[in-house]
Amino acid sequence: MKPYVPDIIGYKPFYIQTAEDSVAIDTAKEWGLIAKTNPFPALPAVKSPYSIDYKDENGTDEYCDNLWYESFDYELEFYIKTVPYNGLTPVYLLNTQIRAFFDKIRDGEFKIYDSYTGLGWQSVRYDSFSEDSIKITDDYARAIFSVKFKVNDPTTAMVLYDGVISENGWLRVDTDYVTGEVSISTNDKDLSIVSGEIDPKTGLISVVLSKG
Repeated sequence: MKPYVPDIIGYKPFYIQTAEDSVAIDTAKEWGLIAKTNPFPALPAVKSPYSIDYKDENGTDEYCDNLWYESFDYELEFYIKTVPYNGLTPVYLLNTQIRAFFDKIRDGEFKIYDSYTGLGWQSVRYDSFSEDSIKITDDYARAIFSVKFKVNDPTTAMVLYDGVISENGWLRVDTDYVTGEVSISTNDKDLSIVSGEIDPKTGLISVVLSKG
């Protein structure tokens, strides 16, 4: 059964992908969860660097050649509406769909991508749930709630490419060792693929790329 999804003009989906998923999952199509607000931080906060404060010198000596960054939390607000289906009440369907979403993210880490802001992260985990409002009638059930996530990799940018959430700038090489053909794809807009071939003697693959 497909969940009820309101027809929202210009809606930009929110995606989740666990290690078990071959493609990213649209929360609206899968569970009827519309991403209502997406308050992502654009940049992470830096951890305090190692430092030495010499009493006989001005300022502080800080070791900041390689800075490290804090994990961060964020809350995503969802909207869901259900209607009667095949003898099932709206409130039953509402709770079932929310629970199915929770079962997907309750354990482990996953990736997320918000197509409205263009921001995505990996090493994300579920943190908490809070209900903002709910209305239940015989004709429909409607809820607005917030889910808090924690991002444990605050610096790796993720993108959605060909239905998959992946790290920005990846390169994929597919080979046919029978014909010797090499198929190369990338999601890096600044990367141009010049050529690719297989050495018939060693089986090694050589790829020529151009940046810029």
